[in-house]
Amino acid sequence: MRDKDEIIGSLIMLFSLFAGNFYEVKEGDLIDPQSKIFTGYQLIFEGASFWALFLVFIPLTILLISIFLGKINPVIYITLVFIAINLVFIAKSDYLNLMNSVNKITFSTGARIFLIGAGYIIFKNFKSILNLANSAK
Repeated sequence: MRDKDEIIGSLIMLFSLFAGNFYEVKEGDLIDPQSKIFTGYQLIFEGASFWALFLVFIPLTILLISIFLGKINPVIYITLVFIAINLVFIAKSDYLNLMNSVNKITFSTGARIFLIGAGYIIFKNFKSILNLANSAK
């Protein structure tokens, strides 16, 4: 049986990489109209961070597992999503180190949508773990 929750969450995560800006570089705390913007496409194909590639591979892996293997242990999904969330922050710090003169890099629309998709998968799998625990009683 295919589980639609993981498919929906992974598609949201993949969509976020191409939906809009992922990170935005701001000088100080002021919003600068000339601020540097990183889109999800730039992070993956033109970026200097090796870890940004996994922002595509992890949702793609979750999608393929959900489609071809059906429902598997929810702990695997939760682990993959936690790794993806950590990579969002790691890639952000890599770009902060790349831009030496920049004070702040913030999440933009794409990163927020990515985290919403990741949170959706985590929530649904925690819910299924709790249902399994309640049915075991």
